[in-house]
Amino acid sequence: PHGQVFVDLAKKQWLTDASGVTNNHGSYRFRGFKGDYQITVSAGGKTVTVLATLSGDGEVMSTLK
Repeated sequence: PHGQVFVDLAKKQWLTDASGVTNNHGSYRFRGFKGDYQITVSAGGKTVTVLATLSGDGEVMSTLK
């Protein structure tokens, strides 16, 4: 039972799955948890995926190398 509680939290409540459209300045804001993200952007018939980290201050996303 304890393991199932963890799985439910990790896969349902703590998972960030955001999608949307950028504003006129090319920015997109979302609310997420601190950690690593896979970001996929599509425009002009092309799709690019990058890895990024949401920092502890919740403001800065930086591409992982």
